[in-house]
Amino acid sequence: MGTVLASLTANKDLFYGTHEVQVAEANTNPEESSKRCARGCCSDDMVDVDKFTLEHLPIEYRQDDIFHLAQAIASLTVKLKVTFVSDSRPQFIPKTDSPYPLYDKRGSGDFISMGSGRVCDVVQQKGKGGDTCKCSGCKISPNPSKNWWTIKIFTATAVVYDSKEANQTSCTFFDHGGENDHNKFKISGCRCVWLDVEGDLCLLEIISCNKKLCELLFSTIKTFNVLWQSLNQTFKNLKATDERLIIIVSHPHGDHKRISVGHGVDIGIICNLGFSKYIYNAPTCLGSSGGPVYALGNNWFKTEYVHSGYRHDVDSPKHSPVYSKSHSEVLDPSNLSISFINAGKDSSQTESIFFTNTSCADKTETLVGAEYIPQTFPDIEKYVKYKGYSTRWY
Repeated sequence: MGTVLASLTANKDLFYGTHEVQVAEANTNPEESSKRCARGCCSDDMVDVDKFTLEHLPIEYRQDDIFHLAQAIASLTVKLKVTFVSDSRPQFIPKTDSPYPLYDKRGSGDFISMGSGRVCDVVQQKGKGGDTCKCSGCKISPNPSKNWWTIKIFTATAVVYDSKEANQTSCTFFDHGGENDHNKFKISGCRCVWLDVEGDLCLLEIISCNKKLCELLFSTIKTFNVLWQSLNQTFKNLKATDERLIIIVSHPHGDHKRISVGHGVDIGIICNLGFSKYIYNAPTCLGSSGGPVYALGNNWFKTEYVHSGYRHDVDSPKHSPVYSKSHSEVLDPSNLSISFINAGKDSSQTESIFFTNTSCADKTETLVGAEYIPQTFPDIEKYVKYKGYSTRWY
């Protein structure tokens, strides 16, 4: 651990890495890609939703409410498949000379890219003045539905950059794999309603008149909100610099969703960067970008964290660095509907580290870019109990 954490310096390149967007030929089989995963984490460390148990949580966090929250997060996690790359993608990540993902494939549609996202809200709509549902089915139906729902989804801009890409994006819900696929449902065509390129976060909207799907999502959101708010109160005395539980749900390689568990610290607070940025050792893989990241005690009405990518580290060849992005106050709470690693493996043995993104709403004018990062970081090791931190981040 010492050589890795001690290597964190003011070098701005350390804060940017490779996004974990799965790029493949159009006829790629996601299940086969997972089996061929070079890192091995898809089968070893990322747990199928239907196999996830209380014992997969670190022993100090084995409580029912945390377990049920992980299940709720999993139910709200979606798989995103994009068949077009916008010609508006920038050449570099803002304020850096690090290449922006998929820039070299702009304007292309001869392949697919896949990532993850999280349903954050479901709003019922009722047609007025002859308005009807605009989902793909109703557009060609002689009797379009007069009742429909707008589903809102957070993901990373590396996964879906703008509305051009959103229009060519399909979203799959409840792809849990195996016998738990009875609620699986796919909708094509989204709309990008908000994005923050520097923060690697965007908000999508998708329309559906599938009452069963939307009511199930709405019910899950209500359960999810009760659980995280309760945990937020239970762990409200955690210091911002305290190491804590991290839970990530994603669709590695565009396959069925899996749960990853580990520990993390807010390096943004520890290093006084002016924004929140977690590092963590929960494993991810290609296709995990955009997946929800839960840091124990997180206020989900205030901050949204999604996983972004990783960075290779010479000291830890087995796993690579990963990090996620956050944005505060993106959704006004008044507008919201009220609606994990191997159990047999000690958490100290995981070898992945992840970073959260910068939160634009929290930045000040003097803390906007990488050039404002301090010349040296404090001793991060004193904040970390568990080992196995390599340099995974974004």
